[in-house]
Amino acid sequence: MGVSLASISVARTKVIFTGFAIFFIVIFLVISLSFYLAKGVTNPLQRLKEGTEIIGKGNFDYHIEIKTGDEIEELSESFNRMTGNLRQSRVALEKAYEVEKKARIELEGLNRAKDQFLLATQHHLRTPLTIMKGYLSVLLAKKQEMDLKTREDYLDKTLNSTNRLIKLVNELLAVSKIE
Repeated sequence: MGVSLASISVARTKVIFTGFAIFFIVIFLVISLSFYLAKGVTNPLQRLKEGTEIIGKGNFDYHIEIKTGDEIEELSESFNRMTGNLRQSRVALEKAYEVEKKARIELEGLNRAKDQFLLATQHHLRTPLTIMKGYLSVLLAKKQEMDLKTREDYLDKTLNSTNRLIKLVNELLAVSKIE
């Protein structure tokens, strides 16, 4: 039985070479598989990140489309639901803003009308009071010097102003009842 030392040495070298070759092939396959699996996780995460940046800039119509069948897909669907809710909230907020804006404009108009009404009312109430005060002051100050005809004239004018004032107050009360 003759196995030579040289043939054992060649076989040993072949086994070592084959072992190293298998080792490097396995290492290469593991590294390749790692990159492939990492890309399977990082690519969807990158698309999710890009989608959130677009949505974060206010584009609530953007839809993140990730189909991985795992938690990342669930997360993207959750982002899409959140984006839909934000879009609806923004629409509702814009509508509420428009309603508030119209109400504010209407309120400003009502304030202007109220101010004009108060100015006119003030004028119409003060005028008869001033007339009455003037005639009554003259009557009191010069009652001895005044003839009966002039006193009656002053009293008629005071009565007319009083009636006018009563009419204005009644109109004012009627307007306040309407409101």
